[in-house]
Amino acid sequence: MSNQKVLIKELDFLSLFEAVEQYHLAIDSFDDYLTGIYQIVKKQLHFDDFYIVLDKSDQLDFLKVLQKEQGLAFDRYSQLMPDQEVSPIAWIIFQRLEKVFLKTDLEWGTQLGVEQWLGFPLLNKQGRCFGVLIVENDNGDLLYSEEQISVLRVIASYITFGIEYFLENSAQEHRELSNTQILKQQIRASTHAEKLQQVLYEIAFLANAQIPLSEMYQKIHQHIDTIIDARNFCIATYEEGEVTFAYVVDQEGGEQHRGKTFAVGDGLNSYIVRNGKSTMFTQASVHRLLKEGELWNVMGSEDFSCWIGAPITYEGVMYGVISVQSYIDYSNILYTQADLDLLEFIAGHVAAVMQAHKKSDQLRKTRTELMRKYLIEEQQNQQLVTALKELKETQLKVIHREKMMSLSGVVAGIAHEINTPLGTCITSVSHSENINLDVQQQLLAKQLSAHGLSSYAKKRQQAVSLVDNNMQKVEQLMDQFKNMTAEHSEKNIRSFDLKELLEEVISSMQTVLKPAGHQVNLSCPENLILNTAQSAVQRVVLNLILNSIHHAYGPSQIGCLRLSVEAADEKVILRFSDGGKGMRQADLDKLFDPFFTTKRRFGAGGLGAHQIYHLTVTTLS
Repeated sequence: MSNQKVLIKELDFLSLFEAVEQYHLAIDSFDDYLTGIYQIVKKQLHFDDFYIVLDKSDQLDFLKVLQKEQGLAFDRYSQLMPDQEVSPIAWIIFQRLEKVFLKTDLEWGTQLGVEQWLGFPLLNKQGRCFGVLIVENDNGDLLYSEEQISVLRVIASYITFGIEYFLENSAQEHRELSNTQILKQQIRASTHAEKLQQVLYEIAFLANAQIPLSEMYQKIHQHIDTIIDARNFCIATYEEGEVTFAYVVDQEGGEQHRGKTFAVGDGLNSYIVRNGKSTMFTQASVHRLLKEGELWNVMGSEDFSCWIGAPITYEGVMYGVISVQSYIDYSNILYTQADLDLLEFIAGHVAAVMQAHKKSDQLRKTRTELMRKYLIEEQQNQQLVTALKELKETQLKVIHREKMMSLSGVVAGIAHEINTPLGTCITSVSHSENINLDVQQQLLAKQLSAHGLSSYAKKRQQAVSLVDNNMQKVEQLMDQFKNMTAEHSEKNIRSFDLKELLEEVISSMQTVLKPAGHQVNLSCPENLILNTAQSAVQRVVLNLILNSIHHAYGPSQIGCLRLSVEAADEKVILRFSDGGKGMRQADLDKLFDPFFTTKRRFGAGGLGAHQIYHLTVTTLS
């Protein structure tokens, strides 16, 4: 801690901020800017690594300044964007928060292996995190204090402005091209290294290329052939215990195996898959492995001089094998260990491309499947909409038809009921005309006696009374007909005792009930006061009793009618039963149709249930 305190006293924070704040304005290139910042901070603050990581959506670009004997140099490399649950760098980018932890941190400390690790998000003007400033300290005696961490946080904000100054007007492609050119300049001393860098760049570019796998394999072959003799080239893919020769170019006719799939077993590619490491085969080594039983067989031509193959693996997942070989009769090339190392290095980049292409293919298939399901659901929805429309139209037709049928029943019922009293009236009028004619003839013949005149007057009075009585019945029937569609005129709301009202209705019905011997048992709470249309309640109860008397019992049957009332949840429930013969289901379905009846009789106007329904729904509800 004493060393740390001394270090804190020696820091001149103000001069440090002044040095880095406007430094980008005095520098012409991005590389010079990073090396300059590295040197400025290094003079006042101890660190082991000080570098920038830039977010390129699907990958991370690392730009690390290294202190070497000949001076400062750059170490540049890229990796696919990891999951934020396993990478603190990805976590900072996604969360846009800084991260500071020690080696003892259980989550990431043991993974990175430095004493103290600090990561600060580089946030642009729009608040997007486009990169991370990372400072690593491996000196346990000089752990950064809170004040020093705050200084680094400010420096990170200044670096953000500097990086934006150099990069904000450059497109992604220009930056990648610039990085590639920088890499080429660093290794221009070796022509082979330049070709390698170009090949890696071209292979990495294929990760985002929307091309078929067969075309991608062909392009990989073309790029590799510029740095390794790859006249005989093969990419074999591996999945679920099977090897498929996805791409083959062979001077001895090995193309015959292209597209074929074999279980892991015979062949040099299967040997690579089983062992998971790069291998070089010569005629001597193949015969030795065959003799030792480690290699079972060689697929294709055995007349090769040298064969090298490397596993295509990414993050521990085996994607296949990439291999080249030479034949004795054509080139007799003997590959070196350097060639094998180079092929293994390239295979790692090919694996990243294949993994990205696989994810892209899976995403494309998922989108296609989602679109297919969407179209199916849309079609089904349209069918449902059409079916619903047809159902509504059918319902309207059924309702209209039922209304017409009900109207026909109403007309037939009322016509039947009116015909009887009207027929009686017509008969009475006809009888009156006949007796009038008889009286006139007797009067002309001077044969009309006092007894005959008295008899005429009596018959005439009987006819008039008969007409009057039947016309009143017609009037009652017409009133019932009107009440089918119009609410009862007596809608005066008043307060009354329900039990007293029901007792009055039952008492008024005794002249009808007693002759037949019927009884009405009433069960109703005392002092149950209602505030509603009293006349409507009276008519409902009256119709219930009359309906039972006329339709529930035979001529010699004596009925017991039960009327019970209970109050619940500010509602009154009235239950009525008569213990009669009941109704058929077909008749029960028509119970509330106007003028429907199970028994036509003189003066009957139907069961009257439609009136009960109408009064209950329109007046009492």
